[in-house]
Amino acid sequence: ADTTKPNVTPTDPASGAINVAINQGITATFDEAMNSGTITNATTFTVAGVPGATTYDAITRIATFRPTAVGGFAPSTIFTATIATAAKDLAANALTAKCTWTFTTAATADTTKPNVTPTDPASGAIAVPINQGITATFNEAMNSGTVTNATTFTVAGVPGATTYDAVTRIATFRPTAVGGFAPNTLFTATIATAAKDLAGNALAAKCIWTFTTAATADTTAPSVTPTDPASGAIAVP
Repeated sequence: ADTTKPNVTPTDPASGAINVAINQGITATFDEAMNSGTITNATTFTVAGVPGATTYDAITRIATFRPTAVGGFAPSTIFTATIATAAKDLAANALTAKCTWTFTTAATADTTKPNVTPTDPASGAIAVPINQGITATFNEAMNSGTVTNATTFTVAGVPGATTYDAVTRIATFRPTAVGGFAPNTLFTATIATAAKDLAGNALAAKCIWTFTTAATADTTAPSVTPTDPASGAIAVP
């Protein structure tokens, strides 16, 4: 049986963060799939003194708390967020320990629109391996649910699915077809303005780029070079 307890890593904002936008959602990423009902109830993910509601994205394993008050959090205030051990994974293992962190809000809301920079492959790239995932890096933390749905990050004519990494802010589209993309083909990738940051600001503009696939898949194994310290190094602090 699965007896491994889940953990929270990371949170956004991080513990001790300051100048957090008052209209920002507070997120926690779990290290394994969770039972959503144990998270989205009114008592598991809380911010002290703040009425709110929690959502959970099963694809990214990200829980998001948002205040119900219009405008979000009170400005210039220290808040304490808590995820209780009532949060359980799909095997009913409870959180290892209660997760508590603090953050201080800014005086104003976040109205800055997010952008995508960079993409991989870059626009116009050729000889892209047919089994490569297509990635887009956002310049700020995003609302995962607005990125991983079926209509925001798309490659024209290609059924697929998108994941989002809250730590790196990277969204990755992968085809569902075995083998990946068709070979020697020009594709157009799009990220729609439905993609929003944690404050609800939509992407500044629709992001569109093209790439052309190679004839084959990438089968080259990765290697590590260099290491720091190097092998055999002495007097390493």
